[in-house]
Amino acid sequence: MDLRQIEYFLLVAETRNFSEASERLGVAQPTISKAVQRLEDELGLLIYRDGKDTRLTALARKLMSEFETILESAQDVRAIARSHSTAAQVDLRIGLSTSFGPNAFERFLLSFMQTHEDVRISILEVCPLDGCKALLNGQLDAMIGFELKDNPKVSCAPLFCEPCLLALPSDHRLVNMPTVSIGDLDGERFIDLVDCEMRKTFLDRVRRDGIDLPNHVSCHREDWVQSLVSEGHGLTVMAASSLANKNLALRRISGIDLSRQVCLHTIFGSCKTPVISSLERFASRFEWTKAPLFEEPIAHALVSA
Repeated sequence: MDLRQIEYFLLVAETRNFSEASERLGVAQPTISKAVQRLEDELGLLIYRDGKDTRLTALARKLMSEFETILESAQDVRAIARSHSTAAQVDLRIGLSTSFGPNAFERFLLSFMQTHEDVRISILEVCPLDGCKALLNGQLDAMIGFELKDNPKVSCAPLFCEPCLLALPSDHRLVNMPTVSIGDLDGERFIDLVDCEMRKTFLDRVRRDGIDLPNHVSCHREDWVQSLVSEGHGLTVMAASSLANKNLALRRISGIDLSRQVCLHTIFGSCKTPVISSLERFASRFEWTKAPLFEEPIAHALVSA
């Protein structure tokens, strides 16, 4: 069965006449007859033929609406394809890990849009594992997040190395220290930012060293955690790029590596669109050390990839 056969059959069904269908289509009558015959060979008798008299069978009447839907869908597909090939704008869907704030990526995205005015960017917040699935099933074109090494279908291009830092109120006793040790945190209250990738490494070290750091609050919301810390309700560990509250101070924790590799993830292979390839090239050439993330007061804690 093909679309041409369905198209010919529907016109014969409408006119009840092979000759008239031939004239309207500008196609030889034998061509139409053979197409309808091939359709009948596959599905069963559709048209009774008695000389010049043609009538639809019961099967044909049942299939009419289905055939019409198939042709309408085919027309919609062609229209979408034509629109896509001539579209003034190209959509680019970028997933951003929930633990990233705008500091590291605002200038990058703005610079990319300035040089790619035909691209419309949608930024979607995702957790890394869900983002990987979204890449594979086509819901995302690219994802920025910490390095994923477990899927051979996902391309992982390093952008920069970013530490997770201790966040504390700007008037806290530890603010005057350039770096803070795990032992300095003994007796403090901890606000657990659940989506921070390095929280487990940090908490494991706290438990190993026997530090008294009671978990005061657990929360997925970055803005809430930062607000609680700024109001003096406890300390937390967070990625440098997430800093959004001006009443917070950030300090590096000595004696423990809480850094993460930030990468641009796309799908391997020849299925990449030109705009995705452009995004990869732009990201590889971008001067990440000039992003606001690398400015004081936290530049000393960052190392470019």
